[in-house]
Amino acid sequence: MAQPGAESQGSKKTGLIIGGAVAALAVVAGVAFFALKGSVASDDPDENRTAEDVAEDAGPEDGESSEEEAAAEENYEDAEYPDFEPVEYSGSGPEDLELPEGAAESMVTATHRGDGNFIVQGIDAQGENTKNLLVNVSGDYEGTTAMVVVSRSVPSELLQVKEAAGDWTIRIEPLGDAPGLPESGTGDGVFFYEGGETEMDYRYVHKIGHISGFKVMFHGARLMTPYLATANGITDEATDAFTLPEGPGIVAVQSRGDWTLTPAG
Repeated sequence: MAQPGAESQGSKKTGLIIGGAVAALAVVAGVAFFALKGSVASDDPDENRTAEDVAEDAGPEDGESSEEEAAAEENYEDAEYPDFEPVEYSGSGPEDLELPEGAAESMVTATHRGDGNFIVQGIDAQGENTKNLLVNVSGDYEGTTAMVVVSRSVPSELLQVKEAAGDWTIRIEPLGDAPGLPESGTGDGVFFYEGGETEMDYRYVHKIGHISGFKVMFHGARLMTPYLATANGITDEATDAFTLPEGPGIVAVQSRGDWTLTPAG
């Protein structure tokens, strides 16, 4: 004789089992459905395209392509060195000169008339030398030197005429305005070079009355070299060769005499 409630309890167990089986079948069916849908979608590339894919295939809007091409063709001078309006100063004796915005990298053309020292250098915001010693001579001077950012974290904020025994003039211009590299010259010069890597022969003839000698430096988009060529100022004449890196870049010649730069061979 069954106890009261036994049949009811068995029915409940049977219901739970049947319900669980139905739920399990529903889960399996759902997984199969989504798996089948994913399989179908993967066979159709258009179904899987994202908004970025559509935008990329659509291409740039009218005018964008030509602007990008123009930017890509922008010449090295403007892209590497900031452009600014040249400025000129003149004076007598020591003086601190303001640099135009972007002129932390620039070419400086200076003249000096006097018997004593003439020293021009870059100064940072704290009044410290930025290792840009542009001119350090005694007596008359005329030449062009390159002011570059030796340390990217400490650009020059001022151009300082530290010593001057007589009258001087200074013109500050963008490095991008530098003329092409010549085969000969006298004194300091800054030049633009856009050729390939090449071996260069140099000849330097010392000018009596100056202690400093001959040096060549290269400043490019991805490379700033130590001196490529050096000749002691005591030497009356020097000849040698060096490797000029691939351009485009700026070649700065520091010289106290006449010089020639010609491809070797």
